[in-house]
Amino acid sequence: MGIWNLGGINADYFYSVPHIPAPGETLDGANRQVFLGGKGAKGAIWFGAEGQVHIPPISVPVVDTTGAGDTFTGYVLAGMDQGKPIRKALEMASKAAAIMVTRRGAADVIPDLSDVRNFSV
Repeated sequence: MGIWNLGGINADYFYSVPHIPAPGETLDGANRQVFLGGKGAKGAIWFGAEGQVHIPPISVPVVDTTGAGDTFTGYVLAGMDQGKPIRKALEMASKAAAIMVTRRGAADVIPDLSDVRNFSV
């Protein structure tokens, strides 16, 4: 399975494309069957064999956005590696990114799993 992870401007462009892939349809004929688009404060979207999954944003006071996208992607991939359903992996990643933007710094402040599990808005 190939994964395209596009954020920011690239994701905005993808969302404007008139043809959204059908479940299981490849995006370019090259067996890339999954697309993950992080939109920061606008949430995230997933296109894959399961169809489309949208995760709404979590509203938190933003201190620093450094590392939020990397944190989100890492948590999605970790959730997939653990066999979580994609919606659960995306929800956990969204919480992790929300925590991340409330902290100043980068790798040294990435939330650990207990932070994410205990997070509530």
